[in-house]
Order: sequence, then structure tokens, then C-alpha cells
Amino acid sequence: MSDVVDLSRLYRRVRDKGRDLASEAPSQARHAADEARRTAGALGDVLDERSGGRFGDALARGEETIGKVARTPGEARDAFRDEASREGHRPEGYRPDPIDAPAPIDRPEPI
Repeated sequence: MSDVVDLSRLYRRVRDKGRDLASEAPSQARHAADEARRTAGALGDVLDERSGGRFGDALARGEETIGKVARTPGEARDAFRDEASREGHRPEGYRPDPIDAPAPIDRPEPI
């Protein structure tokens, strides 16, 4: 009987740990996105300095791309909604091609 009690206690501990991790996930995702942006900015500054500014435009585009990629799910959702709500950029709705009715199937004959 003690094995059953230990298993139920283990189950509760695992369940509680899972809840704790799930509640921490949004803040960790936000922190990781911010860290990626800061790192990209610092790397861009160092490379720009070492190259004498020759690749400034390419580095700026790279930093911008990393900033777009390193988004939290909420930021990505908001960006998608902004893009979808622009005038003149509405995607056309899906319209399937009409399907012709199939020809009648012959009944199988005895072999």
C-alpha cells in the first residue's frame, strides 16, 4: 500500500512542477527574445566597427531580421493581425474548383 501512496505523491509533485514551468514559460520566452535582440545589436556594432562601416546596411538588415524572428508568441500574433488588417493586402478567400460528378461505377462481375 505504501507504493501506491508514493506514486500518488510523485504524481502530485510532477503535476505541480509542470504547472510551475508552464507559468514561467511566457516570461522566459520574453527574456530570450530580448536577449537575442540585444546580442544581435551588440554583434552588429562590433562587426560594423571592425569593418569600418563598409557593411553597415547589411548589418542593419540582419539586426532587423533577427528582431523580427526573435519575437514572443504575443508579438508574432500582433504582427500577424496588423499585417492581415492592412487595406489592399487582404488575401483572397479559398475557393475550391467545382468537381464533376464521377461516372457511374460498373458492378463487379463474378470471376
